[in-house]
Amino acid sequence: MAADRAAYEILIDFVEKLITGEKVKIGDRLPPERELSEILGISRSAVRTGLTVLEAIGVIANRQGSGNYIANDFDQNMVHIMTMMYTLDSMSYKEISGFRYAAELQAAMLAPQNITEAQKRLLNNYSDIMMTSNDENERIHCDKMIHRTIVEASGNRLVIANYLALNKLLDKMIKDVQHEVFLKSHEEYTNFMKTHQMLVDGICNNDFDLTRQALSQHFVYLQKDILT
Repeated sequence: MAADRAAYEILIDFVEKLITGEKVKIGDRLPPERELSEILGISRSAVRTGLTVLEAIGVIANRQGSGNYIANDFDQNMVHIMTMMYTLDSMSYKEISGFRYAAELQAAMLAPQNITEAQKRLLNNYSDIMMTSNDENERIHCDKMIHRTIVEASGNRLVIANYLALNKLLDKMIKDVQHEVFLKSHEEYTNFMKTHQMLVDGICNNDFDLTRQALSQHFVYLQKDILT
């Protein structure tokens, strides 16, 4: 079994070098199994095992009767893999909130060069609803979508993929934070809502200082109401 594992990893390393060496691009067809077996000096069984692993993680796609091709759905597969790994690792709220702050701060730095007018309209719409709605679930949804839209506006695929990978955990955190703050006082809850308005204003007006201030205040709520 160990020998077979080493053999199929030869195939994985070979494909990795093709990609990192820019010898193949998305949509390119890999050599047939028989040819790969001859090139690498491993059995066709080991080749098939390696190809199966690469397909499972989204690096290649098999087209029945045609062959194996470099895939173009890396981002979605990366999200799936990281979501499972983060969940299995039982990440704490402290780790999640720290990651979230870092990811959104990075997104805020990148957003001015990439945000669209449509995304700005969405942010303002979510903020308006969040400030006026009496429906807790609607406020929670808008809270989540404000942060997600800002991350997507960064245009950075790694930032987006990592953020989405923790999305289910973040959903629960957002709900917990809003509920905890709501139970304390109307004034504190209003101030919590205003941090989101500040955040939207900062992003839409390219005011990084205001954005950073809003994120820092938001992070204080995470620390105070969830992590303690």
